[in-house]
This record gives sequence, structure tokens and C-alpha cells, in this order.
Amino acid sequence: MSWDEEKNQSNDANAAYKIWTRELKYIEKRRFDKRKTANEANTSRVVSLSNAIQQWVSIGARPQKLAEAQLKVDWEKIVGSQIAAHTRIRNIDRGKLYLSVDHGSWRHQLFYLKAEMIEKINQHVKHSLVHEIIFTGG
Repeated sequence: MSWDEEKNQSNDANAAYKIWTRELKYIEKRRFDKRKTANEANTSRVVSLSNAIQQWVSIGARPQKLAEAQLKVDWEKIVGSQIAAHTRIRNIDRGKLYLSVDHGSWRHQLFYLKAEMIEKINQHVKHSLVHEIIFTGG
């Protein structure tokens, strides 16, 4: 190999090394920039847990199931302590709320409060969850 060929090979190697180091620096800079923007995004926007859950629900979680869980947890708040003491949520299926009532006289009385209860439930859970209430024996 002649001196000129060695020099050209050496220049090619140097050029390749320079390109390679430039690319590495570019990649490292991009990684740093991504970490920086990710950290800024994480710290610049603090969200309450309830807002985070609402955002999670709005992007594809199952709002129906969340509303059902909220109904079960807040049952006494929604209908009051007297009605809650004599009723138990058995199931919620396709807009039908199945309530177990411990006595026939309570079942008879609650039959006349159906519309009001449905309205209170749907307002509380902020979702059109219940369309019908079916009372069953306890």
C-alpha cells in the first residue's frame, strides 16, 4: 500500500470517527432534552387525584363501572339512612338497579319513590346509570 493510499484510508477513518462522535453527541443531547422535557412535564402540571381519575375515565376507562362503584359506596348519602337501612344493592345490569328490600311494606312505599330515587342516583353519580329499579324480597 502506498503512502497516498494509507493517507486516504487514514482520512476516511478520521472522517468516519468524526461523524460517529458527532452522531453520539447528537443522540446524547436528544436523550437529555427528552428527559428534561419529561421532567418539566411531570413537575409543571400537578393534578389532583380526583382530576386524574376523571381524565383517566374520559380517555377510555369504564365510566359505567366507576359510577356503579360510586353508587354502592355512597348509597346511604344518596337515599338517606332510613331507606339505606332497609335496602341493599343486589346488582346493576343494563340500567336496571336490583334492590333487596327487607320488608313488604318498605317495598310498597319505595315503589312510589322510584322516579325520585332514579333521579337522585343519576345526579349523584353524574352519569345516566339507572333507568329502572326492581325491588326484590330480602
